[in-house]
Amino acid sequence: MWWAEVQKPDGGLDLVSLALAATERYVASYSMPIPGVYAARIRARGETMYGMAFEREQTLTAVAIPGGDHWSPDDPTPDVLCELLDCLRRSGALGPEAVRRLEALGVNVGALLKCLDGKCRSRREGIKPIEGVPTSPAIASTSVEQLAEALAKRLKP
Repeated sequence: MWWAEVQKPDGGLDLVSLALAATERYVASYSMPIPGVYAARIRARGETMYGMAFEREQTLTAVAIPGGDHWSPDDPTPDVLCELLDCLRRSGALGPEAVRRLEALGVNVGALLKCLDGKCRSRREGIKPIEGVPTSPAIASTSVEQLAEALAKRLKP
């Protein structure tokens, strides 16, 4: 007999029966609709082939987050950093003075934009162009390098 005692984030407890699958493993489906940490105490009780009783247990944890079961790098759901990068590009909010101040703090703005671009590349479509920087449905990293060069030229005295 195999079962799990699942402690839910809201303090509730569920008992879940595990069934022997074709893979010779015990399995069960369990929905986690409440965000948070779930602790599952997996228990087994039975007899060995020699008729000796045994009992075993192991505790495992899992974390549930909204949308965590639907993630994809090409998922159209907004990502805060990618949205910020797009906003900075579209609005011109990252002006020469802001770049100068960031670089004075030790931030390599060109490298930062390139890093963000690499993480957000598959999410962007239809971004409005920035003067002097070519765009396409998915901006290539060379465009970010060109953006960094254009910013650097504006910062030179």
